[in-house]
Amino acid sequence: MTDSNPITIDSNKNIQETALKLNVFVHIYGVLSRTQIEDLFQHYGYSTQYLQDAIDTPPDEDAPFAFVHDAQNDRFIDEQLSEMNDEFPDAIPIILEERGRTDIFYPSKLELEAYGSPYYWGASYAWEQFLDFVGGKKFLRHFDPLDCIELCNSLYQSAQVYYATQDDEFPEDDSDSPEKLILEELGIKNVKDQAKVFEMTQKMVSSVRLWAKFGRTLQDCERETPLSDDELQEQYLQNTTPPSDEPLRSTKIPRNAPCPCGSGKKYKQCCGKN
Repeated sequence: MTDSNPITIDSNKNIQETALKLNVFVHIYGVLSRTQIEDLFQHYGYSTQYLQDAIDTPPDEDAPFAFVHDAQNDRFIDEQLSEMNDEFPDAIPIILEERGRTDIFYPSKLELEAYGSPYYWGASYAWEQFLDFVGGKKFLRHFDPLDCIELCNSLYQSAQVYYATQDDEFPEDDSDSPEKLILEELGIKNVKDQAKVFEMTQKMVSSVRLWAKFGRTLQDCERETPLSDDELQEQYLQNTTPPSDEPLRSTKIPRNAPCPCGSGKKYKQCCGKN
């Protein structure tokens, strides 16, 4: 009798890889129908053979993102958006209405791979710079690494809500802007530091793939001519490579701290394993 175990292992691996791709797509676009998901897999040349298995498989606790399956409408909603919908019940209809004015945007494959990281908010070095700045300033010592990561999560979600609910595409000087909300939360008094953080958060927000813009960033919305796949790859590399005079330093998370992904495990037993 032949051993069928290797086939099972290969199948489980394929299901897990398909589930990660599915999670990434839902995270980028916020809400997707089954047909839209199948079209995305086809666009990027991914197999849909294990798609239904991935949908039926319980979420992996170590996965950076998760989705909620709305069985009634057979659509898939980013977990953050689903939770956000409790506070903003019109969020999903507004996002779908806004998206109806444009075509879907396809990020580069290189960027898609980056979403496998548990702390990936957008294709901009400014996110890493912000974590380093907030975690290193003496007057902000009360912020530990988990607080800094929570700030980035807060900025990401507020940007999604803000640009989904604004009448004007690019509102200016709005007191509810994500950048100003972060400044208020940090409580920075020094004018130079305020300007630095505001500039960083603007760059961070501009790299968020907005649900209401069907996967476009603010930079993409301002661009008249769409970029080719090669240009998308080049842009991603430029945006995520730190300047030579600003070495990239990662914010360390205590290994015994709760994991920021929300699994309930310690960081060393979850996203900090590798």
